[in-house]
Amino acid sequence: MRVILVFFALVCVSTSHSKPSDSVDVKDVVVDKNGVAYILDKEAKLVHRYDSILGTYLAPMSLKINATTIAYSKNHERIYLDDGNGRVYFVETNNFSQEVLFVETKSPLLAMVVVNEYLYLVPHVGTWVTAYLYSKDGKIVSAQDWTYGGEGYQTDGKATYFTSIGVSPPDIYKQEITSGKLQHQKDTPFHGGPTFLKLVGPDYNYQMARPVAANSSVLVLSDGHLLNVATMDIQKKLNHGITSALFLESSKLVAVTNEKNLVLRFFDNFVETKNFSLPGNNAAIIGEGSKALLVYEYKDSIGVERLEDIFSGKVTL
Repeated sequence: MRVILVFFALVCVSTSHSKPSDSVDVKDVVVDKNGVAYILDKEAKLVHRYDSILGTYLAPMSLKINATTIAYSKNHERIYLDDGNGRVYFVETNNFSQEVLFVETKSPLLAMVVVNEYLYLVPHVGTWVTAYLYSKDGKIVSAQDWTYGGEGYQTDGKATYFTSIGVSPPDIYKQEITSGKLQHQKDTPFHGGPTFLKLVGPDYNYQMARPVAANSSVLVLSDGHLLNVATMDIQKKLNHGITSALFLESSKLVAVTNEKNLVLRFFDNFVETKNFSLPGNNAAIIGEGSKALLVYEYKDSIGVERLEDIFSGKVTL
């Protein structure tokens, strides 16, 4: 299955450099501040680059490691690669040559999340874990013991949010970060708080929920709940299950929903304004602002469209 990239830019397809293999997943794509997409091809051990402004593939980079996860740091101007065994490497985006060892942890990672000028790492060492914040030079600037591990990590730049694992019942947690220091974890009312149970009822399946997007005021969950990031209380519920989402502005949200099929939905102040059916079985929205992009898989083809054209109706998928 090939990967289709949808960009906020006028593009055309170039065949001057190799394209991703059929095995690439939508989770393996990041985009930098210049609109260049980095596509981790695990099978071919390559990082492909696609310039969304020029509409062309650039020269890829061969990897010496078997990378499993990719992340992008705008502050560091790097992509980070996890090898699945606790070692993290970086590649400078302005000197795209070879991966360099960044840090080595004691065990494989549960999470690798960029939070402003830091890299947030959570090694997998059991139910209770130690979370770390690393600076650009690979030094630990903060560590927090006896924290929950989780999945579905999202960040608003001041905290990370995730669904806990190894806890019954699971919950949505907030790991606060202030002045480069990891603070306490705060949970939502998922664990039995009266506010949450009153809103959703006793039969709510909270195990299905995970964070999919966050900004300075709202956390979006995969079941459509919107949480206030300050209080972690529920403030609204969208009528869709969400697989991926992104805040374009403070009150403008774009999301991929998956009921019977994939639908791209645009929201203004959390009221839906437009929606478009998507082909394929998987999609993700990544990046920020005008450099944001939509990635989706569809059969064995590869295609490129402007998201602005989809929104305006100029392009029909």
